Amino acid sequence: MSSWHGYQTLLGFWQSAWPDTDPKKQQKFNLLMAAYDNGRHYHTTEHLLECFSAWEEVSHHPKIAGKVDERAVVLSVFYHDCLYNIRAIDNEAKSVDAWSEDAKGVFDRELVAKVGRAILATGQLLGYQAYADAPIEALLLCDLDLSFFARATTERIVAYEHQIWLEYRDAEARSDHSQLEPGYYYQRIRVIKRILQQQPLFHLISEWEQAAHISLAYLLGRVEERATRSLGI
Repeated sequence: MSSWHGYQTLLGFWQSAWPDTDPKKQQKFNLLMAAYDNGRHYHTTEHLLECFSAWEEVSHHPKIAGKVDERAVVLSVFYHDCLYNIRAIDNEAKSVDAWSEDAKGVFDRELVAKVGRAILATGQLLGYQAYADAPIEALLLCDLDLSFFARATTERIVAYEHQIWLEYRDAEARSDHSQLEPGYYYQRIRVIKRILQQQPLFHLISEWEQAAHISLAYLLGRVEERATRSLGI
């Protein structure tokens, strides 16, 4: 956890969303926080705090206010990256499984399904049409997950890319990191370009569009430059 204030902020959201009737309420929160800060670099409680900060910014937006299940939004933020491995392709599915297990006997089936579908949607960088039938909570979670690019400073963008590199490096577990860089940069360039090709980038909060594209274009240029250096071109 980055700070005591950050912990209290997340705890406040948790207290508002999880019923006191669950005797394991605090235990589940503690385990969730431990999962996010268990040797990760980007997909941490800092990312959760950034998502919740974005949620607070847009919760009164005319496309959102009174139209979303706020409890489902908060819970989907908490669980959307609870299980994460940079090399895996089923992170979202495993996170849904973890959510479903924690929610068993606590929430009704409709809410469990709604949150699960929102979590799965964050793994679908397939373009806007892929979300045509998605519930509004899923669209909003996708926007919150990507809001980082619209709201972060240049310094934070640079730090973010370094954090992603550290997660990739740790997953590969090789001693010679220089041999990892070409493959890493190749993958990152593909991912960033794929995000940039998603039109529009945001489903609900169009006000974030321009700033996010500027940040992503900057990030792409920076990664391409570092890729060139790593290859000695």
